[in-house]
Amino acid sequence: MAMRSRTIYSLSMKPKIPTTGHGTLIAGSTSAGRPLRDEKRRIPLGKLGACREPSGVLGEAGDPASGDLAPNSKHRLTLGKGKADLTLGAYEVVTENVVIVGKKATGKSYFAHVLVEEMLSLYRQPKLMSAGVSVVIFAPSGGWWGIRAGRSGSARGASRVLTIGGEHADFTLDRRMGARIADLVDAVRPLPLLVEMGEMAVAEQQELVADFAERLAMSQACRLLHIVLDEAEDFFPTSPVNGPQLRAARALDTLIRKRRTRGIAVTTVASRLTNLNRNVTSQTGRFFLFGMSSPQDIDAVGELVRYGSPQDVDQLSAQVVRLAPGEAIHLTHGKKYGHVRFRVRRLRTYDSHQLPPIGTAERKPDKLATITSKTMKIARATLFPAKPTVAGPSTRPGSAPAQSSSHVPPAKGNIPRP
Repeated sequence: MAMRSRTIYSLSMKPKIPTTGHGTLIAGSTSAGRPLRDEKRRIPLGKLGACREPSGVLGEAGDPASGDLAPNSKHRLTLGKGKADLTLGAYEVVTENVVIVGKKATGKSYFAHVLVEEMLSLYRQPKLMSAGVSVVIFAPSGGWWGIRAGRSGSARGASRVLTIGGEHADFTLDRRMGARIADLVDAVRPLPLLVEMGEMAVAEQQELVADFAERLAMSQACRLLHIVLDEAEDFFPTSPVNGPQLRAARALDTLIRKRRTRGIAVTTVASRLTNLNRNVTSQTGRFFLFGMSSPQDIDAVGELVRYGSPQDVDQLSAQVVRLAPGEAIHLTHGKKYGHVRFRVRRLRTYDSHQLPPIGTAERKPDKLATITSKTMKIARATLFPAKPTVAGPSTRPGSAPAQSSSHVPPAKGNIPRP
């Protein structure tokens, strides 16, 4: 039986667009919109498919140039350096769900900071500008603001990350602002955004994240967006209990399981693997395991490689117990199954996660990276929309003025007698 040839459609054509088995589209056309046969440029599916193209404006990356962040992109992210190097493909990390887990003071948030640094380095690659990778960081305990300063405390080498909430905020944070933050992500792209929630109660943090995830899940816009959620067990535990936590868990589950075709991926950072919802671990093919000591967590690590060889289970469990702070194991599932031990590289920006020694004052950076006026203007209009003014009834000359709608009635018990 003769094999049918596959038609390659142009981006301007309206019929259904065929995709390859790798979640990408082979696209190309002539000026007349006719199919091409020899064009093999791959474009991420997150920009096409059934989505509508976003109408957002350009963010902090500058003017886009030709080029895309494709599966065959040669750009790599350096996460480990020294005796044990670790470099991964940029497309693989940006478009996949990631889990970072380990006990307290092992370097989880530090490594997540390194991961965000590498994603933001895509903004400095002229051929990858049009990829438009937005990175949104939710920091429940704060401590992420150092990404806006260089390693030495100056603005040199820092990233222009718009900050909402916290000590170094560009805008104040309110618990009812979650949906507006999602609108801002759609309005400005690519947009590096940091949400510092350390001054909010846990229930208010859950409400904020729930509103953000629900609005993002309903959006039909296509974008390359990577969300980093620190202390994820507060938002996506094994058994959600209260109302805001349950809302946040359901909305995040939708983003993780059903929004990959919209270009959305989530990195969850947790202190215990057993406290993290199974919908996260089951939909993740890339784990970064830091030091653990709890028998339950070590058994959960063994479950991740349960269907591998018994030697893999024993070797991985033994290594997790012996990991020093700053060391991790990179575990991947699927076609590239395997695990490798590495040491996290040093931050290029300011380390705001480390506590100063006892009796020593904390050294503050001299200057933080500034955000462009265009981004600030759009963010202000999106986060704090002007309230519509209701025009009152027109008054004729000589008539009594209409009573103001803002009139406050007298308190009960002090009502004047007629």
